[in-house]
Amino acid sequence: MEKRSGWTAFWMILPTILVISIVAFFPLFKTFYDSFYSFGLRPGIERRFVGLQNYFRLFEDTRFIMAL
Repeated sequence: MEKRSGWTAFWMILPTILVISIVAFFPLFKTFYDSFYSFGLRPGIERRFVGLQNYFRLFEDTRFIMAL
């Protein structure tokens, strides 16, 4: 049998690694990005940048603190 180089194995597994990375990390980064905006779920409502305000409200909410 012929011995394959390490690069051949790398190039063969690269498409799988890319697909899994996109499927796993894109929603994570999109959610983090969206957390800095205030927006409604109905069409036509404008998104508004609120920065860390969503996080401040989260940690001031007693129901959230009790759930932890």
